Formats: sequence, structure tokens, C-alpha cells
Amino acid sequence: MKPGASGGFVGRADELAALEAWLDRAGEGAPTIGLVEGPAGIGKTTLVRRFLERSRPARLLKASGAEEERLLPYGVLGQLVGTLGVESDPFTTGARLLEVLSGLEDDGPVVLLVDDVQWADAPSLVALTFALRRLQADPVLTLLVARDEPPGLVPESLVRLAGDSRLTLAGLDTSEIARLAMELEGAPLAVTAARRLRDHTAGNPLHVRALLDELGREALHRSQLLLPAPRSFSSLVHRRLASCPPPTRQLVEACSVLGLRCPLGVAAQVGDVDDCHAAIDSAVAAHLLAVADAVAAPDATFPHPLVRAAVYHQLSPGRRARLHTRAASALTGAAALDHRIAAALVADGELAAEVKRLAQAEAGHGALAAAGGHLLASARLTPDPAVRQARLLDALDVLLDAGALVDAKQVSAEIEAAAPSARQRYLLGRLAFVEGRHADAEARLLEAWAPETEPDLAAHVASYLAWVYSLQMRLDDVIEWARRSMAMSETPRIGVPRLSLVLSSLGLAGRSDQALATVDELPGVAADGALTPGQMEQLVGRGLVRMWTDELAGAREDLARVVGERPQPSGVPLVALGWLTEAEFRLGEWDDSVAHGTLAVSLAADSDQVWMSAFVNTMASLALAARGEWPRAVRHVAAARQAAQAIGDPASAGYAAMAAVHLAFCQGDPPAVVAAVAPLMASPGWRQVHEPGVMAWRELFAEALVALGRLDEAAQVLDGVDALAVPRSRRSVLTRVARVRGALAAARGDRDGARTAFEAAVSGVATPFERALGEEAYGRFLRRAGERRAAASRLESALSCLAALGATPFVERVQTELAACGLSPMRRSGREKGRLTPQELAVARLVGTGRTNREVATQLVISVKTVEYHLGNIYAKLDLRTRAQLAAHLAGRTSSLG
Repeated sequence: MKPGASGGFVGRADELAALEAWLDRAGEGAPTIGLVEGPAGIGKTTLVRRFLERSRPARLLKASGAEEERLLPYGVLGQLVGTLGVESDPFTTGARLLEVLSGLEDDGPVVLLVDDVQWADAPSLVALTFALRRLQADPVLTLLVARDEPPGLVPESLVRLAGDSRLTLAGLDTSEIARLAMELEGAPLAVTAARRLRDHTAGNPLHVRALLDELGREALHRSQLLLPAPRSFSSLVHRRLASCPPPTRQLVEACSVLGLRCPLGVAAQVGDVDDCHAAIDSAVAAHLLAVADAVAAPDATFPHPLVRAAVYHQLSPGRRARLHTRAASALTGAAALDHRIAAALVADGELAAEVKRLAQAEAGHGALAAAGGHLLASARLTPDPAVRQARLLDALDVLLDAGALVDAKQVSAEIEAAAPSARQRYLLGRLAFVEGRHADAEARLLEAWAPETEPDLAAHVASYLAWVYSLQMRLDDVIEWARRSMAMSETPRIGVPRLSLVLSSLGLAGRSDQALATVDELPGVAADGALTPGQMEQLVGRGLVRMWTDELAGAREDLARVVGERPQPSGVPLVALGWLTEAEFRLGEWDDSVAHGTLAVSLAADSDQVWMSAFVNTMASLALAARGEWPRAVRHVAAARQAAQAIGDPASAGYAAMAAVHLAFCQGDPPAVVAAVAPLMASPGWRQVHEPGVMAWRELFAEALVALGRLDEAAQVLDGVDALAVPRSRRSVLTRVARVRGALAAARGDRDGARTAFEAAVSGVATPFERALGEEAYGRFLRRAGERRAAASRLESALSCLAALGATPFVERVQTELAACGLSPMRRSGREKGRLTPQELAVARLVGTGRTNREVATQLVISVKTVEYHLGNIYAKLDLRTRAQLAAHLAGRTSSLG
């Protein structure tokens, strides 16, 4: 084999086969996200490069993260697809990325390659995650290449998307190292030498090549030679650099200051290099730099980030500062300012003020992570200790808004040691809150609260205290502090609910009438136009209380208005989406409930709002469990429980418990229902909830107790529900209680009492599902009483409704009862054949209103290709061919869908 025949690439046959399988899968319309991970130098980039050379995809979009550009918003996304007209909102940008991808797929599979994901900027990652999560039928292979040390560098949301499509590269084995040596040196390497090299470097190709280059093949054959540690890579780079002519050293050092990639002309100017051609040739020959094509002029790049790091960190402080100063002179705008910051070895008040102005401008257009980083730099450069502390506080505030918790925690240590102030305590309390340290958050925020505190700050303090208390289910405290916040400031802080906390807490405390009266006193919300944050809160709070008080149509209207045309992952709209999921479940609109619940879970995950995970997963589980879609329902319940355990607040624990109760009920498992109720019974917070319309866990608990023969306990539970529901005229709750009382009376042998209770259950106000459950229970009782004809009538009524809902476990239960009556259940194969999935139904409804595929994709936040895929399934299931036929079908036979 001639040296260089394979470009230094050996082995990795299984890994290449896996990559090719991923591409084949994507080409068949199953979008695939693959994660290639491993330590620095293990050969991740080389593997992917070889795969792309072999596969030659129709379209390749590639980008690479850079450590020095982590604060540059949309830097990685810009490399992939240009600016997209990027805005401050990464979710809107992610939706635009979907549109771009939809226009690239006609020629074959598209490969999206992001190298060094661990250094990608946060807005790009959020937008990318948002888009990738919504690819469903698109021929797109996304390859994410990242280091796996230390763990946690790659966002968990991306790791979850990759699923099982992960390659963790190990080192080369002995035979592969021998082949690599043959490739590089043109002569064989003894097995013993290859084995020593393998054992010493763990097969890391970068370190193997470094030692081969440093020591040579002959030296490695000497068994007495003590091999240097892999960290000698840095010293190898230094020796290479030292052996170069002065102009080459100057060019390489200048490049290290400018980043992993920079214009060659700028590097020559910064390094004061006259003969750029000779210098770059020498640097390439020494494997210190490479040349990459660019639009205007060639760029200089480092062959590996470790080379750049080795060069940069060996610079003396003075030399490094001088080069940054020259770079600032060669560049303009924010890039020049960043180099001036890096060049500053002592405090500089004027520069600090300039950096602060840049940070304020960045914050103004939504680049919060960059603003936080520049505010930190401004603080470091500030000579006045008091001003420095104020800027550190500003930095922490912005970093918390940006969700940059790692950076925020680093700042907090210094702020903790600073002079105490109301703002300091507020920010430390806010940090404790988002980290789930609620007791610490409460203590800090209470310390920050004082009558003399500046009004806007006091309003923020009170808002977060209300939020802390809401998660602790301390309802009176929620109401008190939220009202204090509203009294201090009329303008709510974005993402911090106040009015909706008051309304929901009043409702939970059993004071729903007072909550609705409070909303009636507020200015009305116009039927059109954009909603203000205050109006959103008004609608969310009213919608929630309406749902609990049986005004389901009004609840859905309020909540759907907040969700809007394109749901957002910010606090209040996302809460509205979760509650809308439950309202639709109660109304019997289960297709919409499933679609909205799935979207709520994905948006919460996309925006890393862990504190909402238990809530949204609980809501998403409702219709799925009732339909018997066990794997999906179980996953949501497990996710709710996991989040509740991680966060530890009573509210999340209660939601997770209610999800488990509902799942166990749908699975027909009374012992599991009783076990799942335990956290709710033990929680002081949930025991003080006096609104009986907040989910049906008490009634389901009583029903399970009846099934287990624990009749006196069941009666006691039902009496407690009646004590709450009767004074408040909660008709749906009373209807549900009547069904369980009928079962209780039947179990006690009281036929007259059972008949009276069941009559109340089927004649009262109930949701479609609850009415069907009442009919089923009544029919079961009548069959056992020997009244088969009357039983069959009730059971047929229940079956019709349950089948329309798609409540498969309950349909099967009713069919069993009908068979016991000696009757054959109604055939429903035609309905099943034409049944659409929730996503298909959502697409069908929008297409039926005349929207284009692109408009449907925009509203549902999916790709155009996914719309086309669903539309094809819709036509096949409904035996239709045109959009006009679909519109007519929807208008004439709406009830046949779902």
C-alpha cells in the first residue's frame, strides 16, 4: 500500500455500515437523526467525511460549532441555511427551517451535518431541535457529531431525538493501528509495537498519529522506550510550531486568536506576515493549518480544535493581548469589540461601558445569551466595585431570562459573596426556583421583599413567591402574593403569571364564583387583534375555572384563543395548551386532545421547561389511556412521575398521581387505582383542594374501593365529594358520583337504591365519556337483575358513544356485556377503516378549509412533506381523490372522522 492511499482512514467498517443504513432509512421517507460521539481525536469527523465521500448525498448542508462563537446567535444555523431572516424567537426560526428543508427534498435525501455540536450556539440548537422533532415523512438524515466528555455537553433534547441511532466511537484496535502506521509511514509496524501503542493511547487516532509523527516507526519498535503520555500532543504542536520560520509562527498564532477558521488575509494582517503564501505553505506542511475555500478569499482552518487550543494557550499573556488588539483593528463591529475585551489585561471603565451598551442592544433584539455574556465581560472590566456588582446582577438577570443556567450558577457564586441587597436576594431566589430548590427560593425571596423595595422589583419578587407557593399548593399564599405583585406593577413580567395564578388558586380553593367575578371586573378581551400578556392570563384563568365549573365550550374557546394559530413554548401559552388538552378530552374531542397534548409535551421539552413536564405529560395521557393506546399512555405517565420525582414539588407530584390513577382506571385495575391515589391522599396541598371539578380522582378511587369490596370506605369517599359538589352545583361531578353510588348500592344488594342512582347518572349533565360510562354501568346492573332487553338498550347506547370516541378498552368491555345478554355487538369495521389519526384529522380539517399544504405546515408546525404524507393517507382511508371531495366529506360527515 502506498502512503496516503486511504488518507489515513482505517477500520470503522461497522460504523460506516450504520451510517449508510441511516441514510437508506431517511431516503425511504423516515427522517433519521444520528449522533456520532466520542472523545476528542477519536476520529468522528474523519468517519463522517469518509461516509459522505462514499455516499455522495443529493444535498448536503453542513455546519460546525466553535468554542469562541457559542454566544453568536444562530451562528450554526446560518452556516447550514443562511440567515433565514432569523429573529429572536428560535421556534419561529425553527419553523422557517422546516420550510427550507421542504424545498430541498425533490432531488433525493438531504444530509444535515453539524460537527462539534457541543460548541454550537443555544438559539441554533433550539431552532434545530424544534424543526427536527417535526420531520415525519421527510428524506432527511441529520448527523450530529459531538464530544462525549465531559458528559452532558450535548443538549438532552437532541440526544433523545437520536434515540437508538447513536454511534459511540471507540479507539482503533491493534490491527487497525498497524494499518494506520503502514498508511502513514509506508512500512509495517510490529504487532508488539502496535499493541503498546494501542494500550498507551486507548487507540485514539489523533494521539496515535501524534506519537507516530513525534517518535517515528523505528523508535516505537524499541520495547525499552517509555512512551510519552497522550498529553504530549500539545508539546508536539509546540515543537512543530517552533520548527517553523518566524512568519509561519506569526500566521499560526494569529489564526489561533481569530478562531478555528478565519480569512487568510485577515490572519496575515493580524500576524504582520508579508509573504502569506510561503507562510501558509509552511503551516500546511507542518500540519498546523489547512486551507478551505470561501466565497471571497481562502480561509485558514485548523485541522483539529486541539491544535488551535495548543497554539493559543502557549501564547504569553502579553503576546496574546497584542494579537487580540491587532485583530480588533482588523475587524469591525461586535467581533472587534470581542477582541478588545480579550486584549484587556486590566480594568477599563470606558471599554466596560461600551460593552454594556452592546449587551443592552443584544438584549433589546432578544439575543439574551450573548447579552448575558457581554454583561459579564463588562462587569469584569469595571474598576468601580459598586458598579461592577450592579453589572454582575444585570448579567445574572439576563442569563436567567436566557435559560443559561450553567453560566448563571457560575455568576451566582460571586454574587453570593457580594454586599447584600434586595435585588441580589431576588436573583438568587429566582435561580433557586428554576433549579427546583423551592425552600431556598422562598427564603431568598422573602428576604428580598420589603415595603421600601423599588416597586417593579417588589412586583417581580412577589410574582416569584406566588409561583413558588403555587407549586407547593399553598393556595392562600399564592393569592396574597400574586395580588401584591399586581398592586405594585400593572405590567406583568413576561413568563411570570399573576392573574392566572390568582384565578386558578381561587378555583382550587373552591371559590370559583369569586374567580369568575374577578374576571368580569376586568376589561374585556377583543375578539380580534393580538393579546397582551395580561389578556392571556385573563383568558387562561377564566378558561380553567370554566372547565372546572362545567362551562366546557367557553373554556375551550378561552384556551384556544391563547394558544392561537401557532402555539408558543413560553409560559402562559404553553399552560393554556395543556389545559386545552384536558378541556377537549372532557368534551369528547379526543383527536384534538391527543394532537394538542403531544404538541404541549414536545414544546415543553424543546424549551427545557422541566417544571411543566409532569403537568403536560399528565394531560397528554388522558385520551391515549382512554383509547387503550397503552405504550404511549404509559410513557407519558412514566415521564410525569419521573419529572415529579426530580422536581419534588407537590403540584407535579399531584399531576403525576392523577395520571397514574386515570391510566389504572382505563386498564381496569382497581388495586393500581388505590395505590396511585396514595400520594394525593398524603399531600396536605391536594387535601385542601375544595373544587371537585379538578379531575375525577376521588370518584375513581371510590369506584375502585367498591370493586375491591371496601364498601364503607367507598361510601366515606363519596360523602366527601358530595360535601364539595352539592353546595357548588357541580352537575358533572354529581353525575359521576351517582354512577359510583349505583355500583355501591348494587354491591350492597340495594336494587332500588342502585336503580335510582343509575337513573341519575344517565339523566344528569355529563361529558360524552362519562355518559357512556353511566349507560354501561346501568346496563351491567340491569343484566344482572335479569332485565336483558333494558340492559341491551343501555349497553348499545354506551357502545355507540364509546366507539365514536375510540375508547377501545371500554368498547370491548361493553361488547362482553352484550354477548352475555345473548346479543351480537354492532359491526363497526367500516368506521375503523376510515378512522384518521389525530395528526391526520388535524391536517384534514385545515385542508378542508381551503388552506395550502404550506399553510397547513406552518399552522401545525410540521414540514410540507409531512402534510403531503398525511394527506395521502387521508385520501386512501376515506376513498377520496381531491381536496374538494375532502371538504365536502368533512362538511357532510364530520362525525365519521376520528
